Amino acid sequence: MFLSKLISAVQMGLLVLSFAGGFIPAVRDHPLYREFQNRKMLIIMGGYFGLNMLQNMVSSTGAFEVMFNGNVIFSKL
Repeated sequence: MFLSKLISAVQMGLLVLSFAGGFIPAVRDHPLYREFQNRKMLIIMGGYFGLNMLQNMVSSTGAFEVMFNGNVIFSKL
């Protein structure tokens, strides 16, 4: 659960950095931020979709039940 929230925070951080990073002088002058600006769309799209897939893998439980006529035949809860 903690890892899922951490990944979500990194996603939001990427979005905030992309929109508001230019307004923060310490960030704007950093060489990594300039490289980020050169590949902004690639990093945002890749980061969003890649981190979203990672978050789904971390948070999935794999739990399911097989029922027949109201009776539980198999349960992986």
